Amino acid sequence: MYNLVCRYPELEVLPAAKALGIGVIPYMPLAGGLLTGKKKSVEGSRTNDVENEYGIHLGDANQQMADFSALCADLGEKEHVVAIAWTLAHPAVDSPIVGVRTVDHLNGLDRAAELELDAETLKKLDEIFDPNKGRPLRVGTAPEAYAW
Repeated sequence: MYNLVCRYPELEVLPAAKALGIGVIPYMPLAGGLLTGKKKSVEGSRTNDVENEYGIHLGDANQQMADFSALCADLGEKEHVVAIAWTLAHPAVDSPIVGVRTVDHLNGLDRAAELELDAETLKKLDEIFDPNKGRPLRVGTAPEAYAW
């Protein structure tokens, strides 16, 4: 699993894969729907389950997702396009697995594959989705909490 709110693979898996020349095919680049621009999830939906799992809830009070949507609007891109393009921007990632259930879910995937995010945009995304804030996995700040 690798996405803007779950960046755990950046600690060891992705650096190792890059160093060894191994391509990674991560899953859930849209965090179960959290990174699609939705403003609310439906009770019992996959997005609702992920909200509860990650401790991140969509809605007007979620400044992180509002900032993400604003950045995407400034770029003139949809949220899911930017989220997938960000995953693809990592040099160890070959292709993310996107779990589509409808034909509409395919819209924008071609754009995500061709979109190259510049260094300034990547920096802004790092600020919005600080790797040390997101899906809680362990106590402490990365990388120290994970490496020693």
